[in-house]
Amino acid sequence: MATTAADGALAVITGTEPALIPSARMRQVEEAFLATWPALDQKTLGSWRLGAAEGVTGRSNSVTVLGDDDLDGKALSERLDAVEAFYAARALASVVRVTALTPPALIDALRARGYRPEDASRVLVGTLPADRIRLEEARAKGWVIEDEAGEPFFSAADGTGSRTSGHRRVLEALLAKVGGAKAFISRHDEKGPLAGAYVAVHGAMLTLYNVATAERARRTGLASQMMRIAAGFGADAGADTLFLFVAAGNDPALTLYRRFGASQVYTYAYWRKEAGA
Repeated sequence: MATTAADGALAVITGTEPALIPSARMRQVEEAFLATWPALDQKTLGSWRLGAAEGVTGRSNSVTVLGDDDLDGKALSERLDAVEAFYAARALASVVRVTALTPPALIDALRARGYRPEDASRVLVGTLPADRIRLEEARAKGWVIEDEAGEPFFSAADGTGSRTSGHRRVLEALLAKVGGAKAFISRHDEKGPLAGAYVAVHGAMLTLYNVATAERARRTGLASQMMRIAAGFGADAGADTLFLFVAAGNDPALTLYRRFGASQVYTYAYWRKEAGA
């Protein structure tokens, strides 16, 4: 979660950093992320979205706060009690994903209950690059493009060290819930998987997940090709804007996305209740 700031100092991302886009636009982005990477078990409490998926991925097993419900101290405490009961019933840790949309009163309440930030990410936005690769051209170059997550995508996820590696059963169920346009991109050679990504469109927004290349395929241009394929898919599906997130400290990915014109618009961090708190 610690990253190096421009002045060389060590900066810690907590999710409370000011956003560079309006709150209304942030909510649209968050709703797009929820729609394109959902949870298996969901519950709504006011503007809070609770999700659970057997502990597979942080986004599907945490609370997303989309606004300020203007809760007084007692109501806020009761809301957090309900959150903790939801996750305890599923034998999961209670986790709140904090962004600039999270009200200060909730941040204070989380701290008082022993929640601490971890696993931070940057959310980036950019326009779709003009140098796109259409799906038919991608297939001609040896890429596999699937409408649903199948063996090529999962073998690429496992072979490239993706953070979702080894969770196929849960991910198949999770990704099957995604409506709208989506594609699962992968590339293999005779030695095995080379690269893979999952992309989906919500409204006019293209979202990217699990963009990964095998170590032996890095600095070969495959990651850039995937970005151009994703852009081609997104444009055909009516998207004009690209949104994605990159883990804090993943400088190679950040460099790649910046080359395609994406820039940071806000941050988030998972605030987890410490054991015994």
